[in-house]
Amino acid sequence: MRRATGGMALISVVALTVPSTSATTANATTANGTTTSTTTASATTASATTADAATGRPAAERPVIGVVKGSGRIAYPDPDDDVRFTVDATVTYRPGELDPFAGEARGTARVRHHFANAPTPTTVWADVSVDCVLTGGRSATVTGFVTAASANNADWVGQRVGFSVTDNGAGRFDRIGWSGPRLAGDPELRRCAAPAPFFRVKAGGYTVKDVSPFPG
Repeated sequence: MRRATGGMALISVVALTVPSTSATTANATTANGTTTSTTTASATTASATTADAATGRPAAERPVIGVVKGSGRIAYPDPDDDVRFTVDATVTYRPGELDPFAGEARGTARVRHHFANAPTPTTVWADVSVDCVLTGGRSATVTGFVTAASANNADWVGQRVGFSVTDNGAGRFDRIGWSGPRLAGDPELRRCAAPAPFFRVKAGGYTVKDVSPFPG
């Protein structure tokens, strides 16, 4: 990520360890017929339970949340054009969920393109209500429906669009891919589908907090 955006809050956890002890008594008879008793103490430790400091729920019972957040200006072929993608979205999985498409996605995104060298300089934009977030390592895919748009691209409203993000870490340029609007005769874009991140982000950047329902 070229520039850090936002911050991540860490949930503090406490480990609760409950020790227990038990004693065992053994009787032994010596050669002269005297009986002696030997008591041996043993200690066992119950398995530790990690709990959320705020809710007290064990870690295995808490939902897991992934995040895609940031804003970036891409390196567009016409360097005078200002093309930006902004996103603030999350995905939440229920405890034990193993289907990556079953997460509950929330958030918004915006695409904005200013054509600086058009005969009449103009700007198009579209606001998106997010319906899917998938994360994997430093990459994420986001889709959603256009809820509002500028007058010169009002036909985008109601269309599903998708984009992908790669968070390359501090000091490196991130990347983003964009499906664009649906053309005449095209089928509707499938939920959670987007092209590879083919644009380089030359200013700004993104944060991806990975969460996957798959173990390992």
